[in-house]
Amino acid sequence: MLADTMPSGAVDPGAIHAAREYVIAELSAQLKEELLSAYKDLASSGSEAYEHSSEAVGKRRLANMSLRYLCAAADGSSSSEAAALAKAQLETADNMTDESAAFECLLDCGCVDEAERRAVIEGFERRWQHDALVMDSWFSSQAAVSQAGAVDTVRKLLEHPQFKITNPNKVRALVGRFAMANLAQFHDASGSGYDFLAEFINQLDPLNPQLAARLTTAFRTWRRLEPVRRGKAMAALEAIRDQEGVSPDTYEVASKTLGDVLTEVVAEAEAAAVVEQ
Repeated sequence: MLADTMPSGAVDPGAIHAAREYVIAELSAQLKEELLSAYKDLASSGSEAYEHSSEAVGKRRLANMSLRYLCAAADGSSSSEAAALAKAQLETADNMTDESAAFECLLDCGCVDEAERRAVIEGFERRWQHDALVMDSWFSSQAAVSQAGAVDTVRKLLEHPQFKITNPNKVRALVGRFAMANLAQFHDASGSGYDFLAEFINQLDPLNPQLAARLTTAFRTWRRLEPVRRGKAMAALEAIRDQEGVSPDTYEVASKTLGDVLTEVVAEAEAAAVVEQ
């Protein structure tokens, strides 16, 4: 939404993400007591039976959003206090909404070190390794972590025993979530996110061309990016389009995405020539 307000060719997803995170951290600092009060008032407790009503759903949603904001605090002590709340919720939750929310808070909380984060990830996996749908969420949550190193995390998860490139749900949960939702890391200025997605699409295309084509749409807004990212995204799209044996589905999406941009560039050049005349 923020990118849509910026001129085409000037969008810097990293800068947008940093600014948004700064605002969230400031809100967390300024509204700490209010957020903490809301969380304590609304969070589920072990003494209450789980209820699936519109009011209960609303309470859980607001409580978990308050927890996310508290975990985003720039102040180390405040963030640590919030992480402790998230850990307690993860251990005592009696519903997947609360457990998943606490899990995601701990994954993206800056005060949680790598050893603690790994313990949280492995603990969640042990509890739910026999539930395919919950494991989809487990993959998805890790793919969405906005901290540096997300591409490496996704690459490692491709080797997980429960990930199968032939399983569309697993592909959407891991690779789809990274490319479509983790905008800060997918659009990393190094271009590593683009290169990874192009490589994966070219591997997936012979097995599931429809899903490969769908993943290619993650590049659909690349013409709006600032020049460095735009060049790297364009190269990734060309690698998909020019892959030997590329399917008609994937070729169409990649070539049309590139073609739209070429048409736009030609139109701009023609307009500029008219002005000069």
